[in-house]
Amino acid sequence: MQKVAIAPESEVIMWGDFHGSARALLEGLSFLQNEHYIDNHFNIMNPHCYFVFLGDYVDRWDQGIEILYTILRLKCANPDHVILLRGNHEDVTLNQYYDFEYEILTKYAGVGSFLFAAIKRFYETLPSALVLESENNCILCCHGGIEVGINPEKLVQSIGPVRYQLFTIVDRENSLPVGSALHDALITRVPASELAAFSMPLERPSNHSFGCLWSDFELCEQESISYGERGIRCGKALTHYYLDQISNGEKKVRAIFRGHQHNGDMYKDLIENRGLVKLWSDLVYTLLASSESMEEDIHFASFVKITTASDYTDWSVGHWFRDIKIKAQISRLFTVWQYLRENVFAVCDCTCCPVLGRRLRGLLSLFLLYKNR
Repeated sequence: MQKVAIAPESEVIMWGDFHGSARALLEGLSFLQNEHYIDNHFNIMNPHCYFVFLGDYVDRWDQGIEILYTILRLKCANPDHVILLRGNHEDVTLNQYYDFEYEILTKYAGVGSFLFAAIKRFYETLPSALVLESENNCILCCHGGIEVGINPEKLVQSIGPVRYQLFTIVDRENSLPVGSALHDALITRVPASELAAFSMPLERPSNHSFGCLWSDFELCEQESISYGERGIRCGKALTHYYLDQISNGEKKVRAIFRGHQHNGDMYKDLIENRGLVKLWSDLVYTLLASSESMEEDIHFASFVKITTASDYTDWSVGHWFRDIKIKAQISRLFTVWQYLRENVFAVCDCTCCPVLGRRLRGLLSLFLLYKNR
């Protein structure tokens, strides 16, 4: 887990899940370029501006490579101002099931296996959560939700521009006061196999799921905790308790910004609201950078802009989105692809773009070198 302290009046541009929709990312970056947030070389122009990506860059759509290429260009150009978090789909096991591995092997043929191995290493460098602080006010940023089995209080209360905390044990059963209503709800509603302590990092396949990557929030306000097919769902009472526990000091965690929960009723709300849903008086913000399915009549691009201040009541959260009519565009793109495959790729006996492949491998190497410096 990482912590970054930024100055008041800073701006934070934050994206939720892309799932391989490069169009959504490029729409947002094009807008930011027109507004002079970035230049033609991916440089962030304002020294008090930060980009935060909440994970799930790949799978489902077929432009995961293009997403990784673009965010790595941003990260390498602005290493201290672009923060890439890990989502549950930054996992090679899921990539094999949801087709990102197939995308790589199809686009990059003979070098696909090498590239997939490099991407696995890239995944392992990503923090699972971010504490973003400005003048003792913090927000917790992650892909999934709360992991009740860890307590990042020391990280929250730490001093310095950038800090990290490594968690090696997740112990959910002993995380809540024994005999409390929350503890009783935890042990009665969550399977015993999920409560047993386990070591990090997880080796796949695993029977455990780490909450910062996998957890959801219980939409029913009266439920303190529940359990679903994707793991623990935290309710309002547990969320308040957890944030209070990690705020036992001068620095306070005020809200959670996350992605991930684009299913069921939450997905309907995210589509209707174009990528942003707030829970419990703005305690939890759920983001989605693009609609998930090509079957949607409307595809949108979305991000939020957070402006910090000395007093948390003066922080602001703005929401940018743009609707994109894509069905006709998909048809046109398919026609162009057919032409390229028959008239260009056939000539060079290549079914991929080797230039992009080489550039992506180079960016991965540069990124890993930066992380190891």
